[in-house]
Amino acid sequence: MYIRGININEDDVSISWFLRANDYTSIKGKILNDTDKLHNKAVLAFIFTAILGDGAVFISSSNKYNEAKIQITMSVHELERWKLILDKLGFKWSLQPQLDGIIHVRFHGSKAIDLARAIINIIPPILRDILDVLNIEKWSNLKQIANMELKFRKGESQIDVAGEKFSVVIDNNKIKLMRTIKDWTKVEKILEKIKIIYGEDFVKQVKVHKSNKYIIIKIPMKLIKEHDDIKVQVIQALRRKYERINDNKRKRVIIKHLRKLIEGQS
Repeated sequence: MYIRGININEDDVSISWFLRANDYTSIKGKILNDTDKLHNKAVLAFIFTAILGDGAVFISSSNKYNEAKIQITMSVHELERWKLILDKLGFKWSLQPQLDGIIHVRFHGSKAIDLARAIINIIPPILRDILDVLNIEKWSNLKQIANMELKFRKGESQIDVAGEKFSVVIDNNKIKLMRTIKDWTKVEKILEKIKIIYGEDFVKQVKVHKSNKYIIIKIPMKLIKEHDDIKVQVIQALRRKYERINDNKRKRVIIKHLRKLIEGQS
């Protein structure tokens, strides 16, 4: 069975069923030639058919983490026209050249998760049910990726302290701010900037220690609570963390800390 065709208008996107594989070539050609006319739902629907066709959806294990990957396969000659479609998606992608003029376009990690969620959101419920019944491996993997927890994204857990970036970390059920540095000269400069803004007593309560080849600067919860400009940023970062995770236990931990910060609890 093949899921190759798509019917598109401004208000609806549906996928045509029981099409022979060679029908896809003409459909793909028409869409790639009319990229300017496609709205976001149509782009996502087309990408979905490409994934179910010659694409791939998988989760690889490396560096102790599971990484989501979504792949679309095309020829080198098609790449320029495909770029117009890919750019409309708004998700970063990378190229993996293969033999015989074939190219894999891949979405990795959080980009793959975002893409999987976007695709699933535009598929009508009845089609989701049918895909579930058919138990298509790529569809099952796509759903699994969509349910994965987003890993850290640059900036989303960071706040500004005296012009320096610190990450909000929940460690042993406690909130703290952390910054990892490679050399002591940089550490001294950061502490001096903090001292100018928040005073010497603040700096005395900041913890600094060496861990392997790095130096870690830690600002404890007590100091976060005592300074509203820092506390507001931490609250915002925790809310972002809450929105991106699926683990209910971790969500409860974040809610607990949010309450402590908002209500001024100890």
